[in-house]
Amino acid sequence: MQRQKEKGMNQRKLLRYENRLAVSGAAIIAFGAWNVVKAAIFFIVTPLEDLSHFFDSPEMAQIDFSSIPEGTLDIIVLVGVLAALMISLLVRFYIGRAAIQDSRRIRRRRITYVVFAALASLSLVMGVITRLFFANENSVDWVKFYDVSVVSTIVDLTSLMALLELIVSAIIVRSQRKKLEVA
Repeated sequence: MQRQKEKGMNQRKLLRYENRLAVSGAAIIAFGAWNVVKAAIFFIVTPLEDLSHFFDSPEMAQIDFSSIPEGTLDIIVLVGVLAALMISLLVRFYIGRAAIQDSRRIRRRRITYVVFAALASLSLVMGVITRLFFANENSVDWVKFYDVSVVSTIVDLTSLMALLELIVSAIIVRSQRKKLEVA
């Protein structure tokens, strides 16, 4: 009798965490889509010529860019940012889709997506720290930068919470499934 009651409690806990895993996976996909929208808005609002501020650092001043045709560096920055953005979107889509499939028992996933989620969490933490502590206070339009930075930080922290929830839920789901297989 006690064993059956314990099995029922484990099944309820498993269902609860499977649901959390699915919701977290959907959130990760949504935040990945938001990053694409945010970048698209940035590139629509920012003229291509204004991207040259990426090359205004003292380290970049030592490099001779005179042999490169004008505007080429802006295109290189744009292509690099878009490539990084697409990689980020694909990784987030993989993490979210794998979590949803694992939670719905559609396909038994390896722990790989949890490792990717941990790496994405680390990346978000580093981005938030960089944004908070190393922001350029000498920026021409500091108020505009600060407003965007605060909103982006809040969204990134929310995304971080979703990633952490996904990691915890995935671990608990795996342990509960093992307990129910043994019982």
